Amino acid sequence: MTAFALKLIAIAAMTLDHLGAVIFTGSIALRAIGRLTMPIMSYLIAEGYRHTSNKTKYLCRLLVFAAISEIPFDMAFNNAVLEFSSQNVMLTLALGLCAIWLYDKNKHSILKYLYPFLMCFIAELLLTDYSSLGVALIFIFYLMPQNKPLYILLAVAGFSGFMCFNSLAAYGFRITQYSFGRILMPACAVFAAIPLMLYNKKRGCNIKYFFYAYYPLHLLIIAFAASGCTSAEKVEQTKTITDLSGKQIDVPVKIERIISAAPSNTEIIAALGLADKIVASDSFSAEVEGVPSSAVKMDFMTPNAEAIMSAEPDIIIASGINLSGTDDPFAAVSQSGVPVVYIPSAQSIDEIYKSIEFLSDLLDKKAQGEKIIADMKKEIEKYSEIGKTIKDKKRVYFEISPAPNLYTFGSQTYLNELLNIVGAENIYGLQNSWLSISAESVIAENPDVILTNVNYIDNPIDEIKKREGFGQINAVKNNQVYLIDANASSRPTHNIVKALKQIAASVYPEKYEKQA
Repeated sequence: MTAFALKLIAIAAMTLDHLGAVIFTGSIALRAIGRLTMPIMSYLIAEGYRHTSNKTKYLCRLLVFAAISEIPFDMAFNNAVLEFSSQNVMLTLALGLCAIWLYDKNKHSILKYLYPFLMCFIAELLLTDYSSLGVALIFIFYLMPQNKPLYILLAVAGFSGFMCFNSLAAYGFRITQYSFGRILMPACAVFAAIPLMLYNKKRGCNIKYFFYAYYPLHLLIIAFAASGCTSAEKVEQTKTITDLSGKQIDVPVKIERIISAAPSNTEIIAALGLADKIVASDSFSAEVEGVPSSAVKMDFMTPNAEAIMSAEPDIIIASGINLSGTDDPFAAVSQSGVPVVYIPSAQSIDEIYKSIEFLSDLLDKKAQGEKIIADMKKEIEKYSEIGKTIKDKKRVYFEISPAPNLYTFGSQTYLNELLNIVGAENIYGLQNSWLSISAESVIAENPDVILTNVNYIDNPIDEIKKREGFGQINAVKNNQVYLIDANASSRPTHNIVKALKQIAASVYPEKYEKQA
């Protein structure tokens, strides 16, 4: 098999791969075939270095076409004209060639292996396609003995194994019915060893610039084809909404695959009867009833765009807690065409109602959302009517972070509203929002009741009672220190009603005994 035939196999597999990635997005088979391309192209780069008469021109060609290909690459994969969250494979091939060249020029130096590592580092830094694995494979093909089929097989198998490991890591080392095929997909790269072992060291047809030009041209065609498909389907399949952060966004009319990036959103989605549509979530959502065990757990404070895209979501429902300053952690995902809606963390009960209403409209569960809100209002009104009759109000300290970094809340929070509803008075009610406080200020306020939702230390109630100086507080003297469910009180969802009932029963058991 000639080098020309190998190149034809590589570009055919690459084309199918890119069609599967951009247009036929549900096809694992097309993506699997595409795994043949990188081993073949890496081998040909090493071969090209051995036989080229001008290594400088060879490298320059790769760099020039890497630059030319970047815009088509971004148009196809990032839905943008120019976007630097990932770079095309031509740059990976050029870095691999640099690794070989620098090694070869310094083969008598003890630093000769430093250059391949440097090129691998640059590939990781620039986020090139296949990154350091691609550079390393090119270098290994150059080092290994020629005409040794076993070495080819070992090199390609090692590359496939590392790719499978990376996929497994992206899914949190959890194999599910959904992730199984996507984790094993890179293993198909091992089949590239077959044509490589049949290579006869002959060039074949010499159409030098065809293969260079094919890469950006086919990406450009796929990008325009995908854009045409999207435009034709957009009117029927999407609708424009304004999320609760005020951002206008196009979302699918029919949503089947959801990524929930915060447990508060997950609880509401589950209450709407859609937990089974969650394909990935934050780790805290795992305990929400109804979320399938197959849902992939991800870290959304530093989201992995590749892992998110591999879950093939129709939408990502994020929260204000996912934002860090002004940076949008889901920018790369949004630019790839997956809609991301933000629901800022609700600070009041009315804002919780708005969150439920927004999600029920978004997910086409308006009637269920209205019922959840109506049931909440009914329960809250019951407790409010009793709370209004209480004249001698108990003063309450509600702790949400233990010593030494005490944290609580003032007004303009839904937790403060819950205290007011049951007829209690927050000792920090004259201050606003979430507060960092001192133990001395709690002692000085001398609350009648202490509540805490801290659930990550042993015996939080005993810890409060044993603090220095707290023995003189009325709540501790009279054994009025109570634990409130952490999830119900800390997540702004319909489940705050559960927290409301616990608060009422703890502060005024005699008033609310009939409501228990």
